[in-house]
Amino acid sequence: MIGKITYGTRQMNKLLDETLMDKYKFASETLMELAGVAIAQVSHRIMKKKSYKSVCVLVGPGNNGGDGLVAARHLKHMSYNVSVVMFKKLEGKNGNYHDLCLLNEIESKSINDDFGLPDEGQAKETFKKYLTQYDFIIDGIFGFPFTG
Repeated sequence: MIGKITYGTRQMNKLLDETLMDKYKFASETLMELAGVAIAQVSHRIMKKKSYKSVCVLVGPGNNGGDGLVAARHLKHMSYNVSVVMFKKLEGKNGNYHDLCLLNEIESKSINDDFGLPDEGQAKETFKKYLTQYDFIIDGIFGFPFTG
């Protein structure tokens, strides 16, 4: 069992990111690597206890998506069956992280190209069916700056 979880607020997370980057000169890529490794380690602990073998990482275009791509790469190295689904074309550093996933032979799908979303109807059912083949799903779509 995982112990009590304490959540940071959006403001706390923003301040932490700003402090690490501005005061301590961490690059955002370094923070993504650290976050992605942490996600992979926690996911591994959970999946190992339940004998899970497969994971799908849902990836958005921002830093949270980058964290997810890093986690996907590390989980692949831990011998999990890993797939990523991109919710938007990845560019810049996330494009680079995605390229690393492809180099590590991680299956990659596009929500628009492979499932026809955000169209209604059959596309949503196809996507839901696709997700049911995985034991574990990691949400890397939206990060703490998201409002909506």
